[in-house]
Amino acid sequence: NFSRYWGQARVLRHVGSGMGASLSPQYQALQPGQLSSRNVWQPQDAPRSIEQLETSMLWHGILVWVVLPLCIGLQVLIPALAPSCGNGYTYWSLLFMLVVELHHLWAERRAWSGLRDLISPPEASVLRQLGVL
Repeated sequence: NFSRYWGQARVLRHVGSGMGASLSPQYQALQPGQLSSRNVWQPQDAPRSIEQLETSMLWHGILVWVVLPLCIGLQVLIPALAPSCGNGYTYWSLLFMLVVELHHLWAERRAWSGLRDLISPPEASVLRQLGVL
């Protein structure tokens, strides 16, 4: 049953590969009595990592899909904030876009950190070889 094993572990490792001696701090080996295989890894704090991923993406989604349209509406209501053909964008508009982009970089970095905590050591070595990490 796929769903039974999905909640318990992520990736199998081969016996004798030497991974048991050098566990990364976010992973621990499961107890043999818990599973049918003794070669399974699981994150120690997966709920925290998933929550970190979800909250960073949620707040960035709120910023982009709610706050940004409200600021565009403010530009329509307050003519001093509106861009013009002669002058281009106002400094306030550009400052707000800078804040949005800085938040985007922060949220993406935090989400990537949460995802990286969920990767098992064998997966991390494959991703390093492919140039992702």
